[in-house]
Amino acid sequence: MNVVRSTLRFVRAALSKFVGSRLRIVGLALGLVAGVSPAGCHRAAGPASSSDAAAVKTSFDDLNARLKTLERQFGDLRKKVDTIPAELPNYRETRETFFATEEGRGVVDAKMTMLATRLDAAMASRKPEELQDLSKELTTTSASVSQLEQLYVTLLHQVMALQRAAEKRAGANDAPEEAAPAKSTAGKRNAGKAK
Repeated sequence: MNVVRSTLRFVRAALSKFVGSRLRIVGLALGLVAGVSPAGCHRAAGPASSSDAAAVKTSFDDLNARLKTLERQFGDLRKKVDTIPAELPNYRETRETFFATEEGRGVVDAKMTMLATRLDAAMASRKPEELQDLSKELTTTSASVSQLEQLYVTLLHQVMALQRAAEKRAGANDAPEEAAPAKSTAGKRNAGKAK
């Protein structure tokens, strides 16, 4: 129970970063719509090298692949969470943690959509400052994805523990029914020997 509570506190602390980033995402979206750079004004510089642009694109693609993997993993985990009986101890806390983490994953996914738009603009403009800003944002987002990956592993272990508890409970409920017919068969054999 203490493990679940500490995990829930950890998730809430981690998600507070995501919730705070929602305002930045909204500001970024408004900046993109208005055509204003979210980082502010910069000095004019020469075009970025193609290797800089390629490095940022590779970082984005790697991060996007990690996030898509998480999306699949959370989809599979949701199916497992939905099969667990609600009356098990710690079920409610685990379910709350799952949905809070899933919400955080959704926020990061939305952020990646915004970063894709920024990446397209930065690749077209070839401005080094835009690529640097994007690279910094990708580093921050990568840290968020790493936290989500850790939370996924923690949640997976909690869900597996709940599944084992559900199987034990189901096995305990089935065991008396299986034992009763075995006793009656043994009783018939003993009755036959007594004759």
